Amino acid sequence: MTLRNAVVFVLVCFSAPLSTALAAAPDLGSELRDNTVRALMLNSYIDGVDSELAHQLLRDEDAPRLAALLSETDFSRKDNLVAFLSYLDHPAAVDALRRFALETPDPNNVDAARARVLVPQALAQRAARQRGESAGVDADSTATIDSARRTVATASSLLPDPSSEALLASLTYANHVDVTKPMDDQRLDRNLEVATAIVGRSNFRKDVSCCFLLQRSGSAQSFGVADDKFDDIDTQEELDAVLADSIARVKVVQAINFCNGRKRSNVLGCSPKGGTSIVLVRMTQPSDEAVLWLHELGRNAGLDTSQDSRNVMAKVANATNRGLNAAQCAAFHALPEGNGVTLSNAGVCEDGDGDGVHTLIDNCPTVANPGQGDLDLDGTGDFCEDGSLAPVSPESGVSAYLDEPQELSWTRGAGQIQMELQFAATGEFKRSGTIVSSGFRFFPNDVSTPTIALWQQALKLGKGETPIYWRVRGKAPDGSIAAQTQEPRAILVNEPIPPTVTDPPAECVAPSADCTFDIDKKDSPTLKWTKNHNQRYRVLFANNPEFTGKTVLAVRNYGLFFTAWKMDGGTWLELRKKFWQTDQTAEIWFRIEARDALGRETISPPARLFMADLLEPTTP
Repeated sequence: MTLRNAVVFVLVCFSAPLSTALAAAPDLGSELRDNTVRALMLNSYIDGVDSELAHQLLRDEDAPRLAALLSETDFSRKDNLVAFLSYLDHPAAVDALRRFALETPDPNNVDAARARVLVPQALAQRAARQRGESAGVDADSTATIDSARRTVATASSLLPDPSSEALLASLTYANHVDVTKPMDDQRLDRNLEVATAIVGRSNFRKDVSCCFLLQRSGSAQSFGVADDKFDDIDTQEELDAVLADSIARVKVVQAINFCNGRKRSNVLGCSPKGGTSIVLVRMTQPSDEAVLWLHELGRNAGLDTSQDSRNVMAKVANATNRGLNAAQCAAFHALPEGNGVTLSNAGVCEDGDGDGVHTLIDNCPTVANPGQGDLDLDGTGDFCEDGSLAPVSPESGVSAYLDEPQELSWTRGAGQIQMELQFAATGEFKRSGTIVSSGFRFFPNDVSTPTIALWQQALKLGKGETPIYWRVRGKAPDGSIAAQTQEPRAILVNEPIPPTVTDPPAECVAPSADCTFDIDKKDSPTLKWTKNHNQRYRVLFANNPEFTGKTVLAVRNYGLFFTAWKMDGGTWLELRKKFWQTDQTAEIWFRIEARDALGRETISPPARLFMADLLEPTTP
């Protein structure tokens, strides 16, 4: 039976009508619960999903959440959604699975394609539960899975033993002829490169730098024949047949729904412990696939599931799993040879610079660089790059404003990962209290536009009269300063520009509607002016353009870049009391005063507006 016919068969035989449960599902939880469910669905459940796991992690009422995720175009792990919906008893699950079965998956997303294959099994399993049938397998059948284990040595150090040898494992692989997105040589080379880097780095305590290297042996092979069902493993017989195929160590199939003697959903890999065969599925992300291949090789090496969630042998694993302990490393060195695996000596296992990355994969083997940073992606670590740390732009002597941070850029020196941007009042950068710093951090592309707070703090060092200087420093892994700019560049602080009133017009004459406003406080004017590179503004009102004598009212402390103000009712009434008299039009002069972060003040030319009684009284 073809996949399309299988879907149609299940849809026809499952007699319950399509419902609107998905659309009508109530909000059954908080945003926190939504986020939790989403995070759980992004994991890789390498041993697959069964009823016990599904109800351990989720509740039946979470089905609408999974259904909503299944309808999201960009959600990446729909295979997990289908697997968990197989076991959640909620009408939204059936509706969601049926809708998804009619969709066309993204051909470039192998997880979505596998999810499509899982739908018939999910619907059939739900139908079997409704009929009271068992969809599982007797516990005694677990004896059919090879449980052989090997004894492994326990190492005492996180770093490789200099006297030991590195092991290179060359793997063969084959795709079933019906796999829609088969593994290819280029992708596998990338996966194995990532896998080698994962085991070769010591990332945290108890994670060793393991000298175990992986490479492809030969090109892709194929196995099976069209429609033989071995691309979609649902029974012990199908699993045994694929594992027994000696064409390659690793066999890639479309989907696995049976492993370890039990019917499961969306198993990602199934391999006998201490055996010489592996069956697994494709994954969209290379990092996820690299962890999956390592995990299944670990089973062949006799390893159990790890309780450490960071370990590559963890039951729930994803791209963040990087750990491998000393005993596991020893097990990989004892990987069973034959049936598509060739082992060879790759050289002396050592870590000359002591950074937790063995020399055979270290991109900078002479300088400690545990992060393996390589910003230009040329294969040579940043700490082994040639060059010097030097500023690029702006040129020395550039003028800048306090409210417009200047973009700064530089060339990165030898091995600088974390950088620090410094400003100082003198080019010597020596006097305590006259240096402002961004702190050490990562600067993408060796460029930075300082925050307004850092910029103003830096330019205040110049006090508006003398230049300030800037430079960049780079920090080595041990915390020492590895390099710094030798020729600091100067920045001058520009004089502020006086604001200009734009509304009402400066030359306004009454009774122009542009500058004459009714005494009613609801018709108070809006004053506007130009941005002038100052931080704070205030508005002053007077009865003459010279602003001599008594200043009537001042409104202070508007924010940065504030260039318009709708006069509030209290201010308008205060002006009315001071200026306006019955049957007269009051002439009110105003100006904008600005003050920048250095305390420098600028004043706009005076402008005026008029206050009048524009509405004649009426007799009731």
